[in-house]
Amino acid sequence: MRRARGLSQGDVARAAGITRQAVGAIEAGRVQPGVGVALALARVLRSSVEELFGTTVASLDAELSGPHAASRRVATAIVGGRVVARPLDARESALVEPAGALVASAARTRARIEPLADRHALEETVFASGCEPALGLLAGHLNARGGHAVWFASSNRDALYDLADHRVHAAALHGTENDVARLVRR
Repeated sequence: MRRARGLSQGDVARAAGITRQAVGAIEAGRVQPGVGVALALARVLRSSVEELFGTTVASLDAELSGPHAASRRVATAIVGGRVVARPLDARESALVEPAGALVASAARTRARIEPLADRHALEETVFASGCEPALGLLAGHLNARGGHAVWFASSNRDALYDLADHRVHAAALHGTENDVARLVRR
């Protein structure tokens, strides 16, 4: 909602009387605000507390991609017609990314998730994989303009597997044409 209103975390923090770090922690799903802070945020974002912090989407089943034991926070998107949840930790995501959902329960490659945004946000999120740092810049550029992209730093091989297994919408590969062709054939 903050992004949709064209506000930075600092803008919201100043107007609500809290720190930028507190806004980041709330957006990331690491902190649940108290009543006073929730009311201040709702006022700043011209919203209700229920709209900001209530469950806007019922729990969903998702394909869980990557190690989930260390992180309850996940980015979520619809890829290939399936809901995909990817952990948001230092190994999986190079950018500080607000959580799209929290994992309620997980078993192997399936998870029950509690979305933190509406269905539209889930459908509009784009996942990209690869080791090219420009993907992070591209994601940041899209996010600053109201879109939502998440870059997952990975090797050429892992980016290709992510794409083939429908865990991302796009994969960036680098190397000579022969190197990339050989990798794709494998």
